[in-house]
Amino acid sequence: MNRVIRPLLSSKPCSALKSAAIIPRPIARVAIPAVRSFTTTPAALAKGKKGKDEVKEESFGKKGKNKKTDDEPNPLAGFDFEAEYNRLEGDIARINDTLKENLATLKTSEGNPKLLENVKVLIDKNAKTEALLKEVGHVVTKGRALAVTVYEAENVKKVVSAIQNADLNLQPVVDVKNPLLINVPLPPPTRESRDALIKKAKAVGNKALDELKAARLVSHKKISATKNAVRPDDFKKADKKLEEIVKKRKAELEGVIATALKSMEN
Repeated sequence: MNRVIRPLLSSKPCSALKSAAIIPRPIARVAIPAVRSFTTTPAALAKGKKGKDEVKEESFGKKGKNKKTDDEPNPLAGFDFEAEYNRLEGDIARINDTLKENLATLKTSEGNPKLLENVKVLIDKNAKTEALLKEVGHVVTKGRALAVTVYEAENVKKVVSAIQNADLNLQPVVDVKNPLLINVPLPPPTRESRDALIKKAKAVGNKALDELKAARLVSHKKISATKNAVRPDDFKKADKKLEEIVKKRKAELEGVIATALKSMEN
């Protein structure tokens, strides 16, 4: 027997379904931040104004433009002080030698050959060729006179003329027995000539002392330039040694001058 299954549905709505109406749940709204697009273009600034970073960089560039970095070595840090002292000593030695030579030349009363050795002799009038007397002849002391032996006969008259025109107040005479020998008598010193000689000697001495000051100044400038490149103690020692050298050599120069002046006064 076949059973007919009918759906349990009714054409009329169920009262239970009517009463259970579905109420939608409220949706919470969340604020989503706006997405900012990425760009490499800097923000616009007011005309004539600069950003802080830009001002800092520019300021740093101006201050450090010509300034050495701490990592860059200072070339004066390795300054050779001993080499500078030796150079200074050499300069002062040359000043001392020149001083002695110039003072010896002034001492005519003692018959020093240097008085005539550097006299200029006119060899050729047309070509205006000159030579030092010591290059054309030999000068020696001969009692209270100087004797000049000329190497070539043709230069004898030229040497005589050179001595007469040298402003030395000397009168050369050719030896009657030896035509190559010129005798140059030295006049006895007078009080006037002695005073003039002393005045010239003092001038020569002052010139040497001035040259010493100039040499000292050159070394002092070089050493002073190392003040910020070496240790303070090393700088003080270097400067102190410089002054010790100058003081010692100055005393030597003054001694040479004093000795020469004393011999001229007697």
